[in-house]
Amino acid sequence: MKRFDEPIGAGDEAPIVYWEFRREQVEQNDISDFLLKFGEPLNADLPPKTQGTFHIAVAGYDDDKREISEIPEVRAFYTNFHEVWPYWLFFVEVESLRTMMYCVLKKFGVIALLIPHLVLAPVRNPTAMQRR
Repeated sequence: MKRFDEPIGAGDEAPIVYWEFRREQVEQNDISDFLLKFGEPLNADLPPKTQGTFHIAVAGYDDDKREISEIPEVRAFYTNFHEVWPYWLFFVEVESLRTMMYCVLKKFGVIALLIPHLVLAPVRNPTAMQRR
C-alpha cells in the first residue's frame, strides 16, 4: 500500500488515505488540518484513481452507546464538513460514505422488503448448492 505523500508514478494505483478526526476537532468543527492536506481537489496534485480511497472517521466516542450518526456533535461536524468540502462523495470509500451520509441527512427512512420464502443461512456444503 502506498502512502499518500509518496511520489506517484505513471500508472500507479492511488494510495489509500486514512483520516481520523479527534473528538476535540469534532466538537470545535475543526477540519483545518484536513483542508491543509487536501484543500481544493480540483487544484490539488491528486493521483489518478482516487475515487473511493479515503477512509474518514471520528475518534473519541468509543464509550458512547449511541451510533455515531445519533450523536448531535458528530452530525453537526459532518454537515459542516459536507458544506466546506463537498467532494467527499467522490473520494470516500463505502463504509465511511454510509456513516457520513447518515450524519448529513436530516431525515432518512428504511424500506423493508419482506420475502417469506427467502432464507439466508450459512452453507455447510457449497458444492451441494451448485446447479447440475
